[in-house]
Amino acid sequence: MITLTGDTALQIYAQNGVAEEILDSPSCNGLDWGRGRAKDLQDIEELGITPSPDHPVDVLVDHRDHRIQSSRVVNHVCQSALPPHAVVRLAPGVLITTPEFCFLEAAKRGIAFAAAIGMECCGAYGRDDSPRGFSDRAAITSLARLSDTVTMARGHRGRRNALAALRLVLENSRSPLETKTALALISPKALGGYGLPSPICNYEIVREPGQYNVFQSPRYFIDLCWPDSMVAVECDSYMYHASRDGLDDDSMKRNSLTAVGWKCYTATTAQLKGDRLDVFAQQLANALGAAAEQPHPCARDRLMELLP
Repeated sequence: MITLTGDTALQIYAQNGVAEEILDSPSCNGLDWGRGRAKDLQDIEELGITPSPDHPVDVLVDHRDHRIQSSRVVNHVCQSALPPHAVVRLAPGVLITTPEFCFLEAAKRGIAFAAAIGMECCGAYGRDDSPRGFSDRAAITSLARLSDTVTMARGHRGRRNALAALRLVLENSRSPLETKTALALISPKALGGYGLPSPICNYEIVREPGQYNVFQSPRYFIDLCWPDSMVAVECDSYMYHASRDGLDDDSMKRNSLTAVGWKCYTATTAQLKGDRLDVFAQQLANALGAAAEQPHPCARDRLMELLP
């Protein structure tokens, strides 16, 4: 029996509706989850997953001595007791770790990385190998469930980082760019961020009576929003927002919001690099009436490289 975890598990959960089917199954913590063998990879291939040295699968094992000796596998060793409902059945001979446990394991790679995985799991997207880089799907967990799992995972090596990451996780992100932008802005200086107040992801602004002549839609959803300060950030990917329809939609949205008093800013991939990110963070800090911390450029750049 083999147990999938990490990015492999999250790519399976990226398919809309898959998580609901899988996570309804009983916990398999009591099974022999951590002692897979190389021949068990055949069970994965029957699911349409073909591991290779260039695209290995992430597998959870319960001891260093139980690592699967194969170039097609990345072994993740967990010798501590699993928290409740950490492993469920995916298919005959194949188990999969839950989103909550994926978050806990991600914390071994650092606080910021875990926060990004937490936002993906609590958000409406899952990263995959498509040209877009992610798929739309419903959230596969919640901040409350992440917190419950971390609380019960006493003795787990990633627990301390996971507790710190929970303070950064925002729900309802809809893309990796939104997640990366948010974490760059709100992470503390020690992690390479600017320590700004946390926004609300995909906040709904509804047209009010008397705004019909300046508001071109009954409602708009803002990628990152500070409603008390009426500050909005739209995260524009090159794939959608460079199209003719995308440019038209963006223009009407920003014009409508500006007309009723909102301060609108735009984040692109290029905006999140180097000194341009410093300027962007300061612009937002000024709009929010907040003080932006100034991370060291090396810490800032490292943070942006870490975030998936």
